[in-house]
Amino acid sequence: MTPVILGATSVCSLFGVAGLSTTTLTLGGVQVALAAGAAVWQHRRAATLQAELEAAQAAGQELSLARDEALENLCVAVLPVWSEQIEAARAHTEQEIVSLTSRFAELAGRIENVAGNDQGGGDRLVNLMAASQNQLDGILQSLREALSSKGALLNEVNGLASLTEQLKSMAKDVGDVARQTNLLALNAAIEAARAGEAGRGFAVVADEVRKLSTLSGDTGQKIGETVETVNGAIARTLELSQRHAERDTGTLNQSGETIEQVIGAFGGTTREVVERSDALAENASAVGGAIAEVLVALQFQDRVSQMLGHVRDDQARLERLVAERRALAASGQALPPLDTKAWLAELARTYTMAEQVAVHHGKRAAAPAESDITFF
Repeated sequence: MTPVILGATSVCSLFGVAGLSTTTLTLGGVQVALAAGAAVWQHRRAATLQAELEAAQAAGQELSLARDEALENLCVAVLPVWSEQIEAARAHTEQEIVSLTSRFAELAGRIENVAGNDQGGGDRLVNLMAASQNQLDGILQSLREALSSKGALLNEVNGLASLTEQLKSMAKDVGDVARQTNLLALNAAIEAARAGEAGRGFAVVADEVRKLSTLSGDTGQKIGETVETVNGAIARTLELSQRHAERDTGTLNQSGETIEQVIGAFGGTTREVVERSDALAENASAVGGAIAEVLVALQFQDRVSQMLGHVRDDQARLERLVAERRALAASGQALPPLDTKAWLAELARTYTMAEQVAVHHGKRAAAPAESDITFF
């Protein structure tokens, strides 16, 4: 600092301030030196803060890259398993659809043979079905009318619900009036006690009590009228219900008679067809067997549904994980490490079929045996 002070003294001499004391010049030099030192310190501090900021940004970028790398590793491990599971389900579906097509083609051929063996019986069955269709249409129309009656009854019930709400509101008004009446009566007693013989304030309170009593009477009358309305609605509802019950009884009786006629006609025609053609029974047995095989083959849908459901659930689990990690990152919290093996193990625990386990471990899924089929 001494050179700075000497420099300041020389400057003062040049500008004609030699008459100033040495102490004054020394203090001026100290001030100049302090100002220069502060400027240097501020410059160094700014440089230090800039370096710390750049280091923090670099650390944040490295942390972001680490997060992305962990999530990428999980996706790289899990997504191929999902793809293989979906592919196995697709292949299983394709295989079973081809099989079903072949079985249905065979079934159609057998039915065609049955129709050719007894053309006359087939024509009668067609005519009978047409007549039965007309009769069943009439039954359906009756049922539609019955449903319409139920709709009217429901509307009445809805009306009752609104009236009930009014009763609740009126009951609340009555309760409020009662509370106010009690308060006014209490005030009247207090006022009368204070006034003694005069009791002038009691007249005002008594008047208010009478007003509230009148209001209570009006409210009670309204409640009575509403109750009468509700009773009328209930009576109408009961009347409609009775009519509806009588109509349903008639409809059911008529439907029973019609169904008996239809069943009788079907039974007679069927017996006639069976008696006229021995081949019909044999073909019917074959058709029944083919249908049973088709029903068994249709169980593939359950297997496919389970496989795709597990993949869907795991995808949803991954979506939740991504959302949670994004929330943690947005709040500046540290992200927990991802355990890929634990994730895959948890996915494997959801499997219910051997094909899923095989695909999970990188093996090709074998075709399911027919004995493995379970009806649900």
